Amino acid sequence: MHVLDTDALSIVQSGGGEKFDELRAYLLAHESDVRITVVSFEEQLQGAFAVLARGPNHFLRGYRLLRQLLEHYCRGYRILDYDDRAHTTYLQLLKLRPQRKSPDLRIPSIALAHDALLASGNLADFRPIPALKLHRVRT
Repeated sequence: MHVLDTDALSIVQSGGGEKFDELRAYLLAHESDVRITVVSFEEQLQGAFAVLARGPNHFLRGYRLLRQLLEHYCRGYRILDYDDRAHTTYLQLLKLRPQRKSPDLRIPSIALAHDALLASGNLADFRPIPALKLHRVRT
């Protein structure tokens, strides 16, 4: 199983460009086995809400982002939950890396709980996590 980190998912959602083409080749090679996480959904929603919170001058962009997220997630992404196994893994990782911000441990916790490979452009942040399998995505 291959899990896309939020940065890789954002490239997929952009739908074009050199980085998209490279990632698309990777996705096609592993098409039936690619997943995303509910944590990525949370991160992207928070980003759209942050734009809306800037006030009326940002409403057009913020609501456009929300609509795009809704459309992308309704397309049938296979989404992995933050379940009991992921939470147990998260608590273990938190003891090892207490300074790490929460989403940066929750997504790898989900990947580890499913014995999955994590595709990300953030390898430097994830390399210290024991037993986590990584694939570099150019972001």
